[in-house]
Amino acid sequence: MNRHRLDALLTSVASKGVYVSTHPETIMKIGTKRVLYTTRHMDWGGDVELYADYEDFVSRCLKTLVNGSVRILKQHRGDGGKGVFKVCLDASGNVRVIHAVSGNERRLLDKDGFYQEFKRFFDNGGLLVNQPWVDGIANGMVRCYLTGSTVSGFGYQESVALCPHPDAPDAVRPTSRRFYFSEDCGLFQDLRQIMESQWIPQLQEIHAIPDGRMPILWDIDLFINDVNTNNTKRKYTICEINVSCVSPFPPSSIPHIVAALGTGHS
Repeated sequence: MNRHRLDALLTSVASKGVYVSTHPETIMKIGTKRVLYTTRHMDWGGDVELYADYEDFVSRCLKTLVNGSVRILKQHRGDGGKGVFKVCLDASGNVRVIHAVSGNERRLLDKDGFYQEFKRFFDNGGLLVNQPWVDGIANGMVRCYLTGSTVSGFGYQESVALCPHPDAPDAVRPTSRRFYFSEDCGLFQDLRQIMESQWIPQLQEIHAIPDGRMPILWDIDLFINDVNTNNTKRKYTICEINVSCVSPFPPSSIPHIVAALGTGHS
């Protein structure tokens, strides 16, 4: 998706004092898949690679699939699972590819076919991020909603795209409904505390985003690695961050949004 004209317009009106709920500069810093790479050293991160051009992708990507490794490739910008792929090698050295869209489209490609299939993602300055597969996907996903740097609610899905079926390893579970909770829900207080005290300040520092440039409503999706651990730093792994189109959202976020607007958030 090309937002160049829209982003230029939003940047222009923001410079004239018009309120823009999420500034294009902030979207580019934390609202694309690049943020998985820039925050890879945070507690929620991991062994993430970024391919800035096609030649780099061809040179390094398949090396991450050795010894039975399973990886997730993500295009720079997208929604609804578009441009998100689960990849691994089969016994013959071909690449199994599952696209995280409705139906979880599956393909088996030889190496040349694999390279050609993903070449298009580098058009117009695009890139790909290579993220480790997280087994914690079987525990569901928590969506942490924020207003500025304050947690304003949560969502939980038991099953998301690409989640393997427990009784059929080659199948996937259908995506389930998301349930919403307020920021005070006891199930997620460990996450709320570490988000507000550590992870969001770290995210802002890495990307040089002042409080006034934080989005009025945004969210962070996280896998649950271990539902029983008390070590919050190891409990969650980031899936992605959404800042430019966050809907629906929990009712608990509404008072936070109103309060932020009332205090001149910009």
